[in-house]
Amino acid sequence: MVVKVVVNGATYTANVNPDGTWNLTLPAGALNGVSDGNIVFNASLTDVAGNTGTINQVVKLDASAANQPTIHIGTVSGDDYINASEINAPLTISGTSTNVEANQIVTITLNGKTYTTSVNADGSWSYNIPTADVKQLPDGIDGINVSVSDTSGNPATDSHNVTVIAQPADLPTIHVNTVAGDNVINAKEAQSDLQITGTTTHVSNGQTVTVTLGGKTYIGSVDANGLWSVTVPAADVQNWIRAHKTSLPT
Repeated sequence: MVVKVVVNGATYTANVNPDGTWNLTLPAGALNGVSDGNIVFNASLTDVAGNTGTINQVVKLDASAANQPTIHIGTVSGDDYINASEINAPLTISGTSTNVEANQIVTITLNGKTYTTSVNADGSWSYNIPTADVKQLPDGIDGINVSVSDTSGNPATDSHNVTVIAQPADLPTIHVNTVAGDNVINAKEAQSDLQITGTTTHVSNGQTVTVTLGGKTYIGSVDANGLWSVTVPAADVQNWIRAHKTSLPT
């Protein structure tokens, strides 16, 4: 006996096995042009006596590109950097999704460990990585991976990098060089602009250096070699000296 299956206006056939079972594989493209939603499969069978039986099976189609799920990881710790302070606290990983039903499971992997949370009704999701696990993150770039599926089984993934700078050996340092050659500003030197210089380690080129002297702030920047300098105008130097009623060596 032969089973006839009608779907999307086309008819397909399958032979019935001796045990009464049958199966049919639709050819590629059989559902092309069919909009997402419920579609009906109509199956019919006629026995040798001419008796016909039919059945309709409703199946949900969820395959169009516009309805595929997506998932996105948001910025971590505000700037995608985890510093020495942040590594001693829970780390929130959060993001958004589209075309994913509420309560679908989001799987998060970080540093070889896996965590799960669920999608909220508005598509958002979040998870707090425990402090104990955050402390185990190595300095450098660490990758976060997330995955989710909609109720139809369509998957979505995303990945996101964070940079950890938390170990003592990698923390930034700054040093002020000897001022005016001997840390003494004499009367002659007070008549000129004062250069304050120094060095840094583990600080990126272009980062801002702020120097405060006599209640005023002066701005410099770190160069590619970790060096920095600021210039204090002579007038400010003299005002600072007067404010401190300092007698200058000649």
